[in-house]
Amino acid sequence: MWKSYCKGINPAVDTSDGAKTWTSFTVPLWDDLIRLKTPLFIAYGTEDLESAESCELLPVYFEKAGKTNYRMMPMVSCGHNFEEISPEGISDYEKMHWDDVMNGFVEWFDKL
Repeated sequence: MWKSYCKGINPAVDTSDGAKTWTSFTVPLWDDLIRLKTPLFIAYGTEDLESAESCELLPVYFEKAGKTNYRMMPMVSCGHNFEEISPEGISDYEKMHWDDVMNGFVEWFDKL
């Protein structure tokens, strides 16, 4: 499947291909993030397995490059939209943590 998605696709040019989304997500953006001069606040749900793995590696790349103007905010046991995830892997949209994320951002921003 991945061979067919990637064969001949240039995500920067080919906007008609449905696989563009999938192939564009496979391009690491660490170097771009490292070059940013703007302070970065990165919040993510640890149960959002598609993105949490990359987010948890970011501090390694940042520290190796000497980047210090960032804050990581892992939301433990939360999914992509900061909803709680049960041990069985079920999203509970009645238990959202957007307020926690925004409060964390405001607190961080106020200290800049």
